[in-house]
Amino acid sequence: MTDLSSAARTLFASGKGILAADESVASADKRLALYGVTGTEENRRKFRDLFLSTPGIEDYLSGVILYAETLDQKADDGTLFPVSLASRGIVPGIKVDEGLEPFPESTDETITKGVLGLCDRLSGFVEKYHTGFTKWRMVVRIDGDRLPTAQALVENAKRLAVYARDVQEVGMVPLIEPEVLYEGKHSQMRARQVIEATMKTVFDFDGALWSRKRTYRLTGRSGDCYRGCSYGNCPIRPLRYRFPFRRANTGPSDGKSRCHNEIRQRKECSVAIHVLLCPRTSGRGA
Repeated sequence: MTDLSSAARTLFASGKGILAADESVASADKRLALYGVTGTEENRRKFRDLFLSTPGIEDYLSGVILYAETLDQKADDGTLFPVSLASRGIVPGIKVDEGLEPFPESTDETITKGVLGLCDRLSGFVEKYHTGFTKWRMVVRIDGDRLPTAQALVENAKRLAVYARDVQEVGMVPLIEPEVLYEGKHSQMRARQVIEATMKTVFDFDGALWSRKRTYRLTGRSGDCYRGCSYGNCPIRPLRYRFPFRRANTGPSDGKSRCHNEIRQRKECSVAIHVLLCPRTSGRGA
């Protein structure tokens, strides 16, 4: 049985991060099309080889989240991408959710698919590709005071919890990604309220690792857009009050990280929460 604590420590090694390279076929083809490149499997393989085979990435990456297609693809030297990564001490991971579908009780919201048949798929990934961790993404949309609804938050959180349990049972580390979209006209205060409600709901169900992309951009694109992570309005601050932190691996290293430093300096805690900023290979993924 895999020591999950040891595996998690490997992923959260000091000075290293996790690369999100799990763009779907459709998303990857759109990126290639921007440069006049035809979206074929071979072109997607070449694109992925550019960054997965870069010399020295093992000095900076502890893990890479892959898309299912990538698991069977090979680098230019003929080595399977998961094998190539593992040989350099980088843990190969896999996105296991199957995308979004409308929530029946509120069709303006989505729930994440993939719970059915998940156990069999997880076992297959471990046995064939020796993946060490997984990712599951839920999406939360803000629309004034109307969205998100409590029902959608609860349903998504339940699915995250089922996913996290099943992943640990096969010996992998689950990353959960409750993504609050920044599109919209909502204010930073509203973003903070929704992030706090989302995190509270998720942690009522789930004790897994938490993965967050670009927390410092979770405000309305057309509203009070992010202009610096100040002490009073940074969206990550609600987490400090809801959940005690022992260690936080956060992204920005410039003057915008005041609130992140405040979290790092916090000594008292009852649980270790790791906050990730996962850079993507090119824009937003699936």
